[in-house]
Amino acid sequence: MGLVVWIAICLLNMVFLCCYVDDCYSVGLVDDMTWYDPYEQFYPTDQVRLLRLWDWLGIPHKAKKQVWGEVLVIIGFLVDPNAMTATLPDDSKSDLIRHVHQFAHVARRRQTLHDFEQLTGWINWSLNVYPLLKPALSNIYAKMSGKERSHAPIYLNKAIVQDLAWFESMLRLVWHANMVIFCDASLTGHGFLGTGDGPRFHIFFWEALCVLGALVWYEQCPARLTIFTDNTNTVNIFDTLRALPDYNPILKAAVDISYSVKY
Repeated sequence: MGLVVWIAICLLNMVFLCCYVDDCYSVGLVDDMTWYDPYEQFYPTDQVRLLRLWDWLGIPHKAKKQVWGEVLVIIGFLVDPNAMTATLPDDSKSDLIRHVHQFAHVARRRQTLHDFEQLTGWINWSLNVYPLLKPALSNIYAKMSGKERSHAPIYLNKAIVQDLAWFESMLRLVWHANMVIFCDASLTGHGFLGTGDGPRFHIFFWEALCVLGALVWYEQCPARLTIFTDNTNTVNIFDTLRALPDYNPILKAAVDISYSVKY
């Protein structure tokens, strides 16, 4: 399959084509469709080009496996190219949560090395879409280290149970990014720009938050500090330490920083 994919990419210029074992997938524009005679159906153009390449090379394929759409399941993950997301299907996530919970709460708190390996393989697979949850495996790998007998029982210590409980709780959260932040820096300054469907606050909120951002940076290199801002309301809330409830967390965070800095 590797050579076939090379032909498609390098000779047919299908630059977005990807392959995992024997599953090929790619992206295309919604209205870029082509009729494929053998299956009497329209498919994305690059998909038809790949099918015709397989036909020319004599590679067999089936109509039921030629799927396409705005969201597809690829190697077990829901991939949405428009939202730029890859997520676990609800049933897969529920199965993983159930298995983790049962593993951590087994009677007598013992599992075999084989069971440990099965669990870590499953969790590692999920890390493709939840990479920040990798710390959940630290104590598990430490416990498995040096053990070779597949069916020998291994005791689940408190650290493993806590790690798995944390992993389970984080999996239950629904994470959706609805804001994009661009960051950049130079030797003389740095900043960030937020765009998208972020919190619908008044510009005053963002002015105050910008001052707080300056304080957070300042905390790392304490010195006498002057902050300039062109918003009078922002000056007033930091001067009087009085603000509406929506803005009060910014003031409290600023006070926390002031107390933590030692001159």
